[in-house]
Amino acid sequence: MTTEEIKEGNKLIEIFRNRSYTIDDNNFIHWNDEMGSIIHASVLKYHESWNDLLPVVEKITKLTPRKGAVLLHTTMYEPIISALMEIDIIKVFQATSCYIKWLNSQPKQSE
Repeated sequence: MTTEEIKEGNKLIEIFRNRSYTIDDNNFIHWNDEMGSIIHASVLKYHESWNDLLPVVEKITKLTPRKGAVLLHTTMYEPIISALMEIDIIKVFQATSCYIKWLNSQPKQSE
């Protein structure tokens, strides 16, 4: 992966994991919460920290369709499972980024 792909994947995952935000011209992510948190995209380390990445995988797992207690392994979810089985953080990172891109491309369901 290129450095740019890692930066973009980290930013994509951070946005997926959190809440309302804006990104300024200097690549700072400003969270629109009561604390007004600010983080620079370059400090995100989902590509090298299981402690950061696994909660994202858990969130995706909760979004994945189920039939009873059994996860339905969708085409987009399967690469995450395969990468986890290999215990390869870069592959999990890539598969997670792809899943989030796919999820973001889906039509929003009305509530």
